[in-house]
Amino acid sequence: MPPQWQDGCAWHMTITALRPKGLTEADFENMKVSCSLLREDQIALARNEAQRIGHRILAGGKIDESVSPPPSKRLDATAEPL
Repeated sequence: MPPQWQDGCAWHMTITALRPKGLTEADFENMKVSCSLLREDQIALARNEAQRIGHRILAGGKIDESVSPPPSKRLDATAEPL
């Protein structure tokens, strides 16, 4: 699945976990839909991201260092040809 699906899943997890005023059953359905096509490893990453987002929201926008960021998937200079 494209990264947008994982991001959407994370945001919907955050919304339903924080339970803001105005939360409806539609929010839970949106979470189910946006997370339903992800693999288990992608759901785990989305859950970690949701936790980071939630901590940041609850901290008033300050970065919460207690939740580690997901590992980077970028190539670095140590890669060697096969």
